[in-house]
Amino acid sequence: MNWQVSYMDNRKVRPVSFNLDDPFEFELNEYANKNGVFSKYIKRLIQRDKEKLVANFIEITNEQPKKKGVAKSFI
Repeated sequence: MNWQVSYMDNRKVRPVSFNLDDPFEFELNEYANKNGVFSKYIKRLIQRDKEKLVANFIEITNEQPKKKGVAKSFI
C-alpha cells in the first residue's frame, strides 16, 4: 500500500477561507501566514482556547458559595 494513501486515510482536512476583499479577514490571513505552518498554528489556537475553557471551568467549580447573612436570608 502506498504510504501517502494510508497517511491521508487518517486525516481530516478542514479548509478555512478568507475573503481578501474584507480588510479584517485580509489582515487575519496575512497574520496567519506569518506564523509558519498554517495548520499547526490553527491547532495551537484551538488547544489554547480549549485549555482556557478548562481553566475557567475549574476556577468556577472551585469558587466557594457566598454565605448569606441571617437578615439577608429573609429578604
